[in-house]
Amino acid sequence: HLDKLEAEAVYIMREVAATCEKPVMLYSIGKDSSVMLHLAMKAFYPQKPPFPFLHVDTTWKFREMIDFRDRKAKELEKRLLRMEELERPQLEKPKLSISFEGSRTGSEVLRLRDFSLRLGDKVLFEGAELLVREKERVCLMGPNGSGKTSLIRAVLGELPYEGEVRLNPSVKTGYIPQEIRFAPESDTVLEAFRRQVPCTEGQARSILARYFFRAEDVFKRAGSLSGGEKVILKLAALMQRQVNLLILDEPTNHIDIPTREMLEEALSEYEGTLLFVSHDRYFVHKTATHTAWLRGGGLIETE
Repeated sequence: HLDKLEAEAVYIMREVAATCEKPVMLYSIGKDSSVMLHLAMKAFYPQKPPFPFLHVDTTWKFREMIDFRDRKAKELEKRLLRMEELERPQLEKPKLSISFEGSRTGSEVLRLRDFSLRLGDKVLFEGAELLVREKERVCLMGPNGSGKTSLIRAVLGELPYEGEVRLNPSVKTGYIPQEIRFAPESDTVLEAFRRQVPCTEGQARSILARYFFRAEDVFKRAGSLSGGEKVILKLAALMQRQVNLLILDEPTNHIDIPTREMLEEALSEYEGTLLFVSHDRYFVHKTATHTAWLRGGGLIETE
């Protein structure tokens, strides 16, 4: 029996020596394997072998490990059965709270009749017509350079035009442009807000907290705010003036997705009238009740 084991072991040792360039640690498990490796070491390496040899009889340890694992698995299974199943928590998204306290404007908020507008030699509008009624949400749409922003500026009295632009006498207009700037830009959020809304510091901080400018946030420089934060700060100030006609020029251009979603939800609760410019199809779909397409110097209204 030992002769056979020795012959097998010598063969194994030759294979080890032929394939291993670096010294290795040999382990044996069980009595026969220990004898076999011991004989092989003496036969193949009469002197001191170039690598160590260690016999560890781990048969009983292996069985104990399996038993321990089974016991642990059963304990965990019992624990799981005793655990109370909880419903998945619903995380609430931040929400802008817009409280509208503006006065009614009457049925017709804005009317353009025979409206014409030129910028230099370029004719943007020729005899255009537009009617915006109370609580409507009208989106001005058209290719770049078609005159959407120019129309808004004419309505606000910033550009000369021909024809009639009639705003209802009870209209209070609030405007958020594409590029929002606070002057001076070194103002803090708190200072920029109070320049637009006369109030005490305590009142300002209370209002700003509803628009997510809390604690140290009110001391950020207004000029360093992100595009979304500027939109929210401007909106916070306008809402204190009780505007009932809110005009927005590309409000989603420079804001992140979470801020856009907050803005969409806030505008859905706004009870005044909206006139806005946007190329964001999703925002238009969520917000607009009517669209006015700028084509051929005119305005084509659709619902």
